[in-house]
Amino acid sequence: MTSEDFHDRSVLSAGYVPLDIVSYQNRVWHAAGGTAGNVPAILAFLGWRASVVGELGADTAGQRVRRDLQRANVSVKWLRLNENMRTPRVVHEIGARGHRFLFKCPKCGQNLPHSRPLRVDRAIQVAERAETPDVFFFDRLNAGTIEMAERFADDGSFVVFEPSRPSRPDLLARAAKVAHLIKFAEDRKSRFIELSGSSPSQMCVITRGELGATYRIGEGQWHDSPAFPYPVVDAGGAGDWTTAGIVHVLSRTIDATSKELGDAVRWAQSLAAVSCGAPGARGLARQQTAETVIRAAQFLEREGEQFVVGDSRSRWRAGTAPAEACQTCLQDTRVEGLVESTG
Repeated sequence: MTSEDFHDRSVLSAGYVPLDIVSYQNRVWHAAGGTAGNVPAILAFLGWRASVVGELGADTAGQRVRRDLQRANVSVKWLRLNENMRTPRVVHEIGARGHRFLFKCPKCGQNLPHSRPLRVDRAIQVAERAETPDVFFFDRLNAGTIEMAERFADDGSFVVFEPSRPSRPDLLARAAKVAHLIKFAEDRKSRFIELSGSSPSQMCVITRGELGATYRIGEGQWHDSPAFPYPVVDAGGAGDWTTAGIVHVLSRTIDATSKELGDAVRWAQSLAAVSCGAPGARGLARQQTAETVIRAAQFLEREGEQFVVGDSRSRWRAGTAPAEACQTCLQDTRVEGLVESTG
């Protein structure tokens, strides 16, 4: 399996696409982030045609998110920059004890802007104009994203839903009905386990960190898949690599067998383990070629041994911010009255 094997596959993603403010070893740099930003970027790294739909502020942060996605070979045709909005941001802080996400700037103390739901009219506009993707991915459930999921599912797209927060019961019911694959973390199991098994062929994957993952099809038996050992620099983003890895293998296998799903999960776990060797959710993609990463993941999956790629040095550029802005979160404290961005 190489990145060339999937150059004809396409993915469209909608949901949480903030500016990642990565802090590691006294350095700070910025990148497009969020699961809805990372999954298509990783798939583009693996050879897919990838696009993102959303709305960000026409501020320095929004411009950096857009530019970084372009560098990752993700189309930003459907990603708008709005003068009256602020781009959502999150601090991805990496330390000796692991990583954590902050929603308050550690330098200037300002609260970071949050995202807002995708508007239905915008979702309809994109769904009517965009090419039907092989895969539609969404991680934020709202009236806009479920509208796109249903439309694309009707057109034959493989729909992947990764719930991240509680939502309206009626929207959850619609998402459970339309999703071919549902994936979420163990700490969200109590919120979303009822979504699983909505159809006999629906796939569900629950990630459990160092304990690995568990998966099933429909209401069938749960199967465990242990994690791979690997030197961890930063586990932030490993879940996004897992999602991308599963999609990369299954592609449009809507009626997968339990073995096929298990094989996809194992491959995805090996890919996620390798990704932990670099700082930042997609740091490894900046350090290595897709072919090198795929070989390392295949070796880990096959031999169960580490073939370490990457290093702890980041190749992200911090860039310069306007003089009046905080150099960490890029917010201008002089600007007031802006609404938070949609995305």
